[in-house]
Amino acid sequence: MKISSSQLDYIGILDNRYLLMENLNFGVASNVYKVFDKNTNKIKVAKILNQRKCPEIENETNILKKLSDSPYVIKYLSSGEGPLSIQNNASKKYILIEYAGDNLLNFITKNNIRFSEESCKYLFYQFMKGVKFIHEKGICHMDLKIENALLAGSKHSLKLCDFGLSKSFFDENNKKVKFKYNGLIGSKYHYPPEILEKNCYDGEKCDIFSAGISLFSLMTGRFPFEEAKPNNKIYKYIYSNKSEIFWTIVDQNDLLSTSFKDLFIKMVAYYPKDRPSIDEILNSSFLKQLNNSNADTIKFFERKLENDLQNENNIP
Repeated sequence: MKISSSQLDYIGILDNRYLLMENLNFGVASNVYKVFDKNTNKIKVAKILNQRKCPEIENETNILKKLSDSPYVIKYLSSGEGPLSIQNNASKKYILIEYAGDNLLNFITKNNIRFSEESCKYLFYQFMKGVKFIHEKGICHMDLKIENALLAGSKHSLKLCDFGLSKSFFDENNKKVKFKYNGLIGSKYHYPPEILEKNCYDGEKCDIFSAGISLFSLMTGRFPFEEAKPNNKIYKYIYSNKSEIFWTIVDQNDLLSTSFKDLFIKMVAYYPKDRPSIDEILNSSFLKQLNNSNADTIKFFERKLENDLQNENNIP
């Protein structure tokens, strides 16, 4: 049944076409809204720029255009400029991306859910398939975290989003490059050691580290340590290859699987060269069942995730 705009509650209108239904995020660079497109009768997301020129949003637009053919990445739709009714019809630039539901952190928090290990595997498998795709396009995300993963559709497929800090790791001669330190990039708790120590860094290996922190957050609902520094009271045990002591601190009841623990320790290794490749992650004992899966295996994991989602308020 077609939705009529007269049936919807909205807080403003963009470009005489998009009804602003809900604010999703206020930021310095842009304000993000869930919108209803009157012309296509579809729900979309509009990023409305706060300045005429915004390098971060322009960068994200260019990146998303390169990543439009992956099921694991949010899709860029279009861009434009037009009046915004909630700001006295001031002309605003905006970009439109597909609407893909709530981010994973909000989803967990709002629904009071603790995912089973099978569901974590399924979600993280999709997460890493998305990272693999963007790396194959020569792009590092540089802000991987569960807040930047969206759950879309009835099967809750996962899509990576927020590419404002992303960058190509190839120069104009198609040669792979390292980046010079130019301030902290990414999000707190997800910074790899080389960023914290203001060294040159490999964007792909930074993404692997941040993905490891994301996996720990998904599995446990918390962060493993405050900073990945050799003198940190918890990370120092990873740095000094004493992971057994690390786990006695963060997993006192020994609830986490060996396959998860082995993969996590490798992903957050102090030296970037010691972190696994994405193919090694996908073929790890933690994800191997999914990476070599058939349709029946995928259905099994989908059912596990659906069962977790149906058990509301399942966090003690």
